[in-house]
Amino acid sequence: KAAAAKQSRHPPQEMPAAAAAAPEAVPSVGDEAGEEEAVDESGVEAKDIELVMSQAGCSRAKAVKALKDNDGDLVNSIMSLTK
Repeated sequence: KAAAAKQSRHPPQEMPAAAAAAPEAVPSVGDEAGEEEAVDESGVEAKDIELVMSQAGCSRAKAVKALKDNDGDLVNSIMSLTK
């Protein structure tokens, strides 16, 4: 029973760590919102921007720039951001 009690304690300890990571994401989203206004997304698909952002872990502005620099090529855009 002691082992079961110890196991049941581990998931709650992991959850605060995950919760602590969530607030860190909030300011970066706020920063990206400011960048979005200054970026011209014409000629770039929104779904492509979202994909590059999620795969490369970058801001929307960087994703748009990478897509434009790589003529909309998703793979090369992601690779250019993850070097």
